[in-house]
Amino acid sequence: MTAPPAHARRPHRAAILIVLALFMPSGVGMAVTGGPLAAFGLSAALAHAGTYTVSYCGTDGVAENWSAYATAPGTAGIECGAGSRIRATLSGTQTWGEGSTALSSFTAPDNTTIAAWRPRLRYSATKYTESSERLTFTAGSATNPSVNCLNLECANGAWDEVAVPAGTRQLAARALCISYRPDFDYCKFNAEISDYGGTVTLQDDFPPTPRAGASGTLTQAASPRTA
Repeated sequence: MTAPPAHARRPHRAAILIVLALFMPSGVGMAVTGGPLAAFGLSAALAHAGTYTVSYCGTDGVAENWSAYATAPGTAGIECGAGSRIRATLSGTQTWGEGSTALSSFTAPDNTTIAAWRPRLRYSATKYTESSERLTFTAGSATNPSVNCLNLECANGAWDEVAVPAGTRQLAARALCISYRPDFDYCKFNAEISDYGGTVTLQDDFPPTPRAGASGTLTQAASPRTA
């Protein structure tokens, strides 16, 4: 009996590629460029199947999905590159009304949640009158923060990891003036939030979808070459 040609005895690599394209979780290996992170331009490094670790600033020097805000005349900004940081400040000897806030926040891309946050977060605060109202500082999940401080409890605080509960969609570090008595006065504090860059680990629990580049049928891909 004549042996079949060599090409008929080898698995066709095209079949393997199409199977990977159709069934590999989005973001794994070659699919990183086609998952939800690509739509937001995030700079990603694979952590393990279904999770992605993203840096604050993308390759284009933009901190995607981050925002910074401060009640006027406070200041806020996002800087990438050398000396990069995200900052929000209630500064000077300004009297801050109830609800005045300094805030930095990150929102996860569609179809992902946040599994871990490893910032280089720094917070400083000073009170310049004893009659001041309360100033709070919180960090972690925007709706369920794991760091909660009152007045100067966290002054000169530093965090290189902040716990977040499962299912978190938004991170926040916030200084906020609150009222706790009927004769509300003002918050008389300086407060500054600075994050000098870190990483966010995103979780993608959604089922994989076909890649746009996959075409043809598995039967066609598995057929031996004829030329």
